[in-house]
Amino acid sequence: MQNTNTIVTWFQDKEEEQEIVDALQENGYDCISCSNKKHFLEITGVLAKPVCLIIIDLSLEEDDAISICSEIKNKANKADHPFIIMVSNTKEEYVQITALDLGADDYIIKPIKPRLLLKRMEAILSRKNAAAIESTDVKKGFFIDPEKYRVVIDGKSYKLPRKEFEILKLLYNKGHKKIFTRHDIAVAAWGDETISRTRSIDVHILNIRKILGDDIITSVKGIGYSLNI
Repeated sequence: MQNTNTIVTWFQDKEEEQEIVDALQENGYDCISCSNKKHFLEITGVLAKPVCLIIIDLSLEEDDAISICSEIKNKANKADHPFIIMVSNTKEEYVQITALDLGADDYIIKPIKPRLLLKRMEAILSRKNAAAIESTDVKKGFFIDPEKYRVVIDGKSYKLPRKEFEILKLLYNKGHKKIFTRHDIAVAAWGDETISRTRSIDVHILNIRKILGDDIITSVKGIGYSLNI
């Protein structure tokens, strides 16, 4: 199945780049390879479908890849800017730190292992998807603050006990319409599936509803629960 995420690559070594592109395409990603700086800036600036990720080689002779990444991050809208993975032969710590400080979201040392790259990409893209969900929910008036164990609804802050917050966060992070069984909740919140056979989950769900409103969590008879926002 075709992945809707568009990946832009720009490497000094085109044979090396093609190996990466082949691996990405085999996993359903839409890839665009850049031939020079002009081509790169045209694609990342005016592409009809948004670029979600850029993989760029630090060893580019045509220009300073770090400066290019910094320019992209400074110009792009923070809410939808592409993530950037820098690849390089350079292992020096100061170079890696500079790259990360000036725009790169990850730094991978060559030789590149396609399976590892794919895993690193998945982690980065999941952050983008989570950020998109969070941005949408903030507009709706719903926001979860994992550091303070609180929920903000229409500007009003609610503090939840830790276990109840963990249940709500599970329902929130995995998709608002996804239904979770009691077993799912027990394993995620307690690490113990036997909790699903007790009244503990029901008690915590009841307490969440008392604090946030009866309609915040929907019960699906015989199956489990889902978040209703």
